[in-house]
Amino acid sequence: MLGADINITYLMIWALALANIIGAGMCFLFARHLAKLTQIPFSWLAPFLIVAISFATLQVNRDPRDILMVLAFGMLGVAMKRFGFSRPAFLIGFVLQENLEKTLYQVTQLYSIGDFFTRPIVLVLSLIVALVIVRSVMSAYITSRNQKVNPELKRTRPTQIVLPALFTVTFSGALWMVSDMLPLGRMFPQVVAGIGLLAALWCLIQVARGAPSAMDDSLVTDEPYSVSFVRTASWVTGAIVSMVCFGFFAGASLFMAAFLYVEAKARIWAIALGIVGIMGIYLFLTFQAGTYLPDGWVLSLNPWDYF
Repeated sequence: MLGADINITYLMIWALALANIIGAGMCFLFARHLAKLTQIPFSWLAPFLIVAISFATLQVNRDPRDILMVLAFGMLGVAMKRFGFSRPAFLIGFVLQENLEKTLYQVTQLYSIGDFFTRPIVLVLSLIVALVIVRSVMSAYITSRNQKVNPELKRTRPTQIVLPALFTVTFSGALWMVSDMLPLGRMFPQVVAGIGLLAALWCLIQVARGAPSAMDDSLVTDEPYSVSFVRTASWVTGAIVSMVCFGFFAGASLFMAAFLYVEAKARIWAIALGIVGIMGIYLFLTFQAGTYLPDGWVLSLNPWDYF
């Protein structure tokens, strides 16, 4: 690539550079029009988003059990939103953990712990992280001193304990699962699970003792939602179960029809048009990619193959 085919190397470099420039320009050009998508009622967007996420998930292994993970993380996201946990922080950590783990293994091969923490960039970054953590803790402490607990939050305290308890069990299980691995292999998961376990235990204790800074329930503190927590969870569960049982195309069509009819109050012709359009797009993409999607548990000749 750097000898006889140097022209191909330059072509790849310039193609990547031009693609980034053109892509950024198109984003600025269509930003105003794309922003108008936020004006579409959520009752119209939700079913298509859930179906799109499920379609993307099935492209990995084409196994209906994969979208059960969509259900699990969907329920986790809904619960985190209700009880005030940071979903962006969770997603950032989930996405970046692979690169961080690889980099950690590379660093351990090059430096000892003493050499690593004497490097200037490590000291500067560690200081910044420490300052951010200390500032956040102090801010939360000062706020909690002058904050009074909403009496309604005390009523929902047993429900608020569930999520920190779930995190505590999860991180404890992670520590137990990696205990038999080699020292280098278990280093990163042990550090992450250990920090997570300490944070989960601290949150659990704070909620249990009724600390104002730890207690949060959007059903109490925020304006009433038009759709309840249980109703939202029921729709997500229904969508995933429908696709697992009847396959992607049949299950997604049934879910979108039910959701648009009940929540969006859409007319029959609008529902049919939306389902035919979106399913047509997914059928075309599946055909062009030369792939297939599973039929589902009920429509399979041998349902137990999925389990």
